[in-house]
Amino acid sequence: MELSSLSKAELIKIIYDQNDRIRNLEAALTELKSQVDQLKQQNLTEHRKQFKANKPQKQVKDKKKRDHGYSRVLDNPTDKVFHTLDLCNSCGGELGKPTVSYRRQIIELPKVKVKVTEHVVFKRWCSNCKTQVQPEVDLSNQVVGKQRIGIRLMSTITVLRDRCSLPFKVIKLI
Repeated sequence: MELSSLSKAELIKIIYDQNDRIRNLEAALTELKSQVDQLKQQNLTEHRKQFKANKPQKQVKDKKKRDHGYSRVLDNPTDKVFHTLDLCNSCGGELGKPTVSYRRQIIELPKVKVKVTEHVVFKRWCSNCKTQVQPEVDLSNQVVGKQRIGIRLMSTITVLRDRCSLPFKVIKLI
């Protein structure tokens, strides 16, 4: 049927019929949506009943509060060596105020008493090339790898352990 050939009264009647049909379809849609929601809820409860755990749930206990953390306590350094740069490695420009990049302690046994040297490495801002720079520190002649124990102390512990057959508890007391 072509709409352009119909009269105004017939077009109005078609519009009213379509409006009634839209209302009926919207009502059916809301009813179907509520049925879908009910089925979803029903499936969830059935699903939970199917896969219920066989053993009862444990009560969650509060964690015991720690007096302190478990990180290594650093010693008070007997000496401090500061490492910093005065000029930029890249462009040779002046550097800004230094800030601490990291700290590293090396425990070493000197001939007389225990000596703890803390190496403080500063990073500085270059105003020319807009980068932070810090010196490369080579401590390979004082320590092996990234350990805190110096070469002489390590060799002393090794001799006491290997040659004297002393346990670590006794070596700690020495």
